[in-house]
Amino acid sequence: MGVHVASRADAIIENGWLQWVTVEAETLREHCDGVELKEEFYVLATQSCDLAHGDFDNEPLVEFIGFSLVDKVQPEFANASNSRVLHVEMPVSGETKCIGFFIRERFFLRREILERFSPSNTFQLTSQVCIQLTTWLAARYYRPSFSDEFNDHWKKVSGKIKAKVKRLYDRFGDVITGVFLGAVDDVENDEFSASWIIVFSQDRVSASQNADEIMSFLEEWEASLSEYIDNNGYEGAVSIQSTAEITLSDLENHKRIFLDDMCFRGDGDGDVEHQMDGR
Repeated sequence: MGVHVASRADAIIENGWLQWVTVEAETLREHCDGVELKEEFYVLATQSCDLAHGDFDNEPLVEFIGFSLVDKVQPEFANASNSRVLHVEMPVSGETKCIGFFIRERFFLRREILERFSPSNTFQLTSQVCIQLTTWLAARYYRPSFSDEFNDHWKKVSGKIKAKVKRLYDRFGDVITGVFLGAVDDVENDEFSASWIIVFSQDRVSASQNADEIMSFLEEWEASLSEYIDNNGYEGAVSIQSTAEITLSDLENHKRIFLDDMCFRGDGDGDVEHQMDGR
């Protein structure tokens, strides 16, 4: 007589499989034939309620994301600023380790395979790291989409703007909490203006020994980007605001911009909706 599906799901949980548990790549290779794994470790991203679901037909797959130790946290990859790479710090055996998660190194397994073995859970991710992972992964489902006309209008300078934003992260990425773009794309009247908001952490700036230098740089950077947009004949505004002063209503017509590709993706309808609730 076959094993009941509910008990199969229970077996997966009893084996120790829960969301955010980690497993060594070698362990996965032992139990999963034909899987190509490039990273040293993998984290299970599937929600625990889906792991425990009794219907294997409706919930057939689980998702893993690869990660490895890295030399240091790169500012442009911290705080979920990049949609493809996430760098975090966390304590491991009394030492602070830097870890890099890579969205391109994700793969899916059939859920029943987890009945066969238990995770090594070499890295027990802290609650703070799990929160960052949740934010990072959720952001991929809240990617900005502007009209094709807006994208076509701005693509001539978007590369330069990306380079300027990256320069900001290279200098003070640890204090920047987000870059947001708001769009006015009135196709009928051929009006395509943009509003860029760079948000920084007031607490991190205040705690820094270089607070004056940081604020001076942010002000100069704001003026430089504004001048660049104006000189190239585009309608756009740039503002830098702290987490202490900005409100959700300030961002209701803006969407987060990721540094890997600026997330210019046209949907052809011109809608710019409020999607901050998912953050």
